[in-house]
Amino acid sequence: MGLLGALVLASCAGEKVSDPVFGPDETPYIYMEWSSSQVYSVGDVVKFTAQVSPLEGTSVRWLIDGNVVSTTPSIEYTIEGTEGFTLRFEAERNGIVNYRQATVAIQVPFVPKNPAHKVMGVITTDGNADMVQWDYISHLLITSFQVTDAGKLELPDAGKLATLKTLVSLAHNKGVYVQADVTGIINMPAGSGLYNSMVFQTVVADDALRASLVADIKKLVADLDLDGVNIYVNELNCDAGAIQEKDAIVQFIKDLRAAFPAVREGERLKYLVTASVPRAWNSYEFYFLGQAEAELDWINLLLFGALDLTPCDFAPDWYVNDFYANFQSSAGFPYSKQMVGVGAFGIHYQYPDGVTITWGNQDQYLGWPTYSEILKMDASASSNCYLNLGSGLYYTGATGTNSATSKALIVKDTPESAGMFIWCVDYDSTSAQTSLTQAVWNTLNL
Repeated sequence: MGLLGALVLASCAGEKVSDPVFGPDETPYIYMEWSSSQVYSVGDVVKFTAQVSPLEGTSVRWLIDGNVVSTTPSIEYTIEGTEGFTLRFEAERNGIVNYRQATVAIQVPFVPKNPAHKVMGVITTDGNADMVQWDYISHLLITSFQVTDAGKLELPDAGKLATLKTLVSLAHNKGVYVQADVTGIINMPAGSGLYNSMVFQTVVADDALRASLVADIKKLVADLDLDGVNIYVNELNCDAGAIQEKDAIVQFIKDLRAAFPAVREGERLKYLVTASVPRAWNSYEFYFLGQAEAELDWINLLLFGALDLTPCDFAPDWYVNDFYANFQSSAGFPYSKQMVGVGAFGIHYQYPDGVTITWGNQDQYLGWPTYSEILKMDASASSNCYLNLGSGLYYTGATGTNSATSKALIVKDTPESAGMFIWCVDYDSTSAQTSLTQAVWNTLNL
């Protein structure tokens, strides 16, 4: 019988309940409401009281950045500075330590960056603040919050949500706007949809489910203190080769704009509503977004991940010019509302000899290494877009042909162009010599 069961039976029998007996080599217990990521403002009081069992013979201490600030189960600490810190509680008995630890972020007034061109980092829900090169982005997009068939968002677990909340607070401290990326079922790292999945479109085509989804998005934005939402209908990969619910998607975007007005009160004056467009042979299917051009702040063009049965360039520069022209003339989006994407991953064709490759069997012979993994294969990879590994590995390097820099030069030379984004910063290098993020920022804004 477990300890809880024994206590319940003893209570029912009217017997006196004694503390459990701990052996000398057992770890002391800690009972306390706790999150590994916490956010405060200057003047707030950090206040906790831990329950420790057994308390007798156990020493306790609270530490801030390794310095002891209390040797009792309680702490009351007033935030005076703007630097974040590590908060830790320890319970030690016979040399055995149990602990709770949290990263604490301190909110400061929001001062937005105003670069000549926006640079947005995209980060996955598995990411954290250490993966973001804060000096080289003006916006952050968290991907992906997937739509369920009940008109809800599939959320990460509580621990990841706490980490994301700290990430958002730190972003705001750095003057960076943050959005949530709402998608259908998504395959990473490329961001492609599941073949023939229509969950997103089915939901937005139903009035009640669409309203439920808007409400769920509003709650997510409020809970994480976000600055808006991006819509990525990644459901073009289907037998029909077409978007099925264009009118419903337009209405959904208009509903979102009504829910998130362009101007709001407070320090962060903007609510952003944007949309993403995948690279595809039939990307013209997304020209319908022009019907919601007035409601959208910009569109994100995912100009990477090209596939063919014969190994081909991963993301050639001509994509940029073609998409720019097409979405201006055919969809009505000016250059000032088009963001050009760089993919921080590659496609590795691993075709075995003697096998006929078809669209039906190709996937089993493809690899998807991240850019940081590619650099480990070849330290000089940052100045290329192709490595001769087996049948060939294509990707976007920092410099050279079809690179982050060459694309940024096209964007920079395009009148009134909005900027660029990196998908995803989790996969990027942080070295000044090889970072895609830094190559984009430095080319566009220095």
